[in-house]
Amino acid sequence: MAPAARSPPSILVASDSSVDAELVRTLLEDEFGTIALSVDAHLAAADFHTHQPDVLLLAFKQLRLCEDFYLALYRVADGLPLHRHRALILCTREEVRQAYELCRRGLFDDYVLFWPFTHDVTRLQMSVHQAVEALAASPGHDALGTATATQARRRIIASDLEASQGPVVLPASTRQSVWVIDDDEFQRKLTAQILEAEDYRVRGVASGAEAIGLLSHGSPDLMLLDYLMPEMNGMEVLRRLKADSRLGSIPVIMITGNSERGVVLDSQRLGAADFLVKPFDRQTLLDKIARVLHLNGSAKRAAAPS
Repeated sequence: MAPAARSPPSILVASDSSVDAELVRTLLEDEFGTIALSVDAHLAAADFHTHQPDVLLLAFKQLRLCEDFYLALYRVADGLPLHRHRALILCTREEVRQAYELCRRGLFDDYVLFWPFTHDVTRLQMSVHQAVEALAASPGHDALGTATATQARRRIIASDLEASQGPVVLPASTRQSVWVIDDDEFQRKLTAQILEAEDYRVRGVASGAEAIGLLSHGSPDLMLLDYLMPEMNGMEVLRRLKADSRLGSIPVIMITGNSERGVVLDSQRLGAADFLVKPFDRQTLLDKIARVLHLNGSAKRAAAPS
């Protein structure tokens, strides 16, 4: 009898850059199919719980951020140490020795020399294959076959947390966050590249329904919201947002290819902070975002008790 077909592994790529995360996903998706991304520190725990990854791939350009992310995730995500997964890290040539020591200690399971040598795609793919095989070799147990490895990792993380005096969340969370909500994947990626070059944290969201769901776990400093989307358009998202007292203060810039006066007026009536018509140029986008964030920050300071 032929062995049962194995279901595709669940892979989650975590990074502070949506461009880097997309790069890693592109390099892996032909081999492994659908790959989820986590690029917002505020939503890291929710992303982990949602996707329950077999392989957690940390794609930060500094190894220190890989450590910070994992320790912060352990601290805020109930059940993380109990969920069977393999944790892989990407590193630079200068960090190879440190990456080796972290894996040898048992904090992570494997490392790949990746930055900036992304041409070694097969090494990355092989590392993921080996992680998946290690999990499959011992179903119902830890990646090493027993609960011992999980307990050892828990002790290591607990020790590192006790020694750490740093913040719970990633340093990247101090940057202003922008959600790009658009069903057009090319437009999301293009906008993300522009904003990340200006040091914004960006999360791409493919639909209005997904945006509403994510808001239960955290919120951005600003939304770029496409007007014309299937099922739930931007106007409906804006309406729901402004009807919620907890979320109504999030500034929204409505984006559309439709420049009719009625759309502009409806957006403003519902509370949109500004309006952009596609195709827009880079500087107009950045100027509007900077202005809206500045005004929103001033309003918050004015409303704060003295």
